[in-house]
Amino acid sequence: MKKKNNNIYAWGCDFENFRGEGILGIKFLRQLSNVSKRKIFVESPTKSFLIYKNKISKVKTVNKKNINFSFFYNYIYPLYGVLKIRKNITNYEKVCYVNFLPLWNVFLFLFLPKETILGPITGSKYVGKINNFSNTLKKYFFPVLYRISILILRNRKKLLFSTSLLKHYFKIKNKNQEIKYDYNILNFENQKNSKKIKSIDLLLYFRKYSAHGSEIQKKIITRLADKKYKIFVVGDKILHPQITNLGIIKRKKIFEYLKKTKFTINEVSNFISIFALDSLSCGVQIFYNRKSYIKQNYFLKNYFVPIEFYNLNRSLFLIEKRLKNYKKINLPRLETKKLMKNYHSYFQSYFNEKR
Repeated sequence: MKKKNNNIYAWGCDFENFRGEGILGIKFLRQLSNVSKRKIFVESPTKSFLIYKNKISKVKTVNKKNINFSFFYNYIYPLYGVLKIRKNITNYEKVCYVNFLPLWNVFLFLFLPKETILGPITGSKYVGKINNFSNTLKKYFFPVLYRISILILRNRKKLLFSTSLLKHYFKIKNKNQEIKYDYNILNFENQKNSKKIKSIDLLLYFRKYSAHGSEIQKKIITRLADKKYKIFVVGDKILHPQITNLGIIKRKKIFEYLKKTKFTINEVSNFISIFALDSLSCGVQIFYNRKSYIKQNYFLKNYFVPIEFYNLNRSLFLIEKRLKNYKKINLPRLETKKLMKNYHSYFQSYFNEKR
């Protein structure tokens, strides 16, 4: 079948605006459309739409407003996406696999066609406790899978990663390969200075997911709630009379609450998650797991407060000390348009190939 000129087919598992994968996926596709000047036909398990000239249209959706995914969604739909890519490769000039692209998933990198445009690759270094089989896999088996995927990807001239969490796996890299990190930082949105009073002590993005350290987050929050601190929770609920559960709300609404918030507690492994970026943009200071620290040059150190994540009493002591001595900080600023240009070459590389 003859290829259709100037069209791209893209598959991704999530394009919702209340989850990090979805937000990052849309950001990636918008830039791909702008750089390539092509129309992009996008599909996911719950949504299909068109992106062209930075505009989203022809949206068809199945409303499934869940913050967590089932086993089937996490592990079967990505493989189904490979089949969709292979089916559509003869109908479109280019094909793109957008998200749910962790470095440990060897099968994706093995079976996706070599010419597939890859979205930001994800992955993390497990820093939590080893108290079950799942955590043992993350700690000891995932690094082995990372290295296998790196071997499969060794002939790709350019790679793109959402964060720099896996940078240490590329200490010995292919000299002809260019790797770009921290694409996630483009999700930072500069906010206008607000005169709103910081009336919320803590706002937590809570997701029942062991890799995020959700259990220790819950213990910290409930202990603080017992002491009558004003606490709001987005996402999964934490039942406590002193906690206000906002449920699953749109990103724009979260910004409104963050502007009134003093602190948040980040997830255990990802030092600069999208929720952390949103918090920073609103002048919210971040308590983070000391072991998850990643050196970065985007934000001043006074926005971050290290705690001993798995030492509950020590963490509570440090958090309460900061709450009692709270001082408002200035809003950080990033020139995201300039930062975005640093990634243009990655997108252009897929359209500079000889045909």
